[in-house]
Amino acid sequence: MFDLLTGDRTSMIMWPNFMERLRNVSIVSVLDMRKYDGTSIGRFPATNPDYPALITTRSELHKLLYEYAQELGITVEFNATVVDYYETDKAGGVMLSDGRKLEADVVVAADGVGSKACLLVSGYKDKPSSSGSAVYRVTYPVAVALENPVIAEWLADRDSYAAMFLGPDAYVVVGRSRNTLFHKTDWKAVSQNPQAIGKFVGDWLVKHDPESYVYENYAKCVNHLLMGVPFENTNAVPGYHYKPWTVSEVVTAYEEGTRLVDEGEWL
Repeated sequence: MFDLLTGDRTSMIMWPNFMERLRNVSIVSVLDMRKYDGTSIGRFPATNPDYPALITTRSELHKLLYEYAQELGITVEFNATVVDYYETDKAGGVMLSDGRKLEADVVVAADGVGSKACLLVSGYKDKPSSSGSAVYRVTYPVAVALENPVIAEWLADRDSYAAMFLGPDAYVVVGRSRNTLFHKTDWKAVSQNPQAIGKFVGDWLVKHDPESYVYENYAKCVNHLLMGVPFENTNAVPGYHYKPWTVSEVVTAYEEGTRLVDEGEWL
């Protein structure tokens, strides 16, 4: 599942007919949480009722975005490997593995941790570190699932349904610290306070309005970059001040029994 929060949709709302298409592929906004044996933990809103989100799958969203871009005549090229980024006084540029150079007024380098773009931001390449956990994500037609009689019975008479089954030795994020990323599910704690795992996204993110934030802070950012005027980014967890950290450090702390707690109001 993929949640499109209020802030995520700020620009999409301005795209003619796009939101209507997105709503047509959105799914139920209530999540049925269960233990590995089917025991119900509770049903929780998958989004904040005051700031409703649209829930769909990544494959559906990517398909809609691609089709919309094609209709607008926007070229999308796949299998183009970036080997470097560069910048001149007039443009930003991307160098591809086949030797081509692409330049534009703005280059959006959103290719994740360990990438060439990440190296530009952090100044170093972070080596992959195992957290001891793994996630397998796949999307497939519901007809495939319905071939299993148990699943077919479970989904009978349901037009739209979303559930999460937590495995017997699974990890689940409960709380707001980096350390909780590595906590095995405490079923006793969950039974006493099911709401602990019923909220996935903090209010600071759900309620964020990126468009208003840009209008309010653009000039401040420019003055900070050009003249060194102090500027503090408030588009973040309230009360949290970033400190560099690595997965290896967190894993080591967990193995040593050290509890790492981040400051701020995460949820």
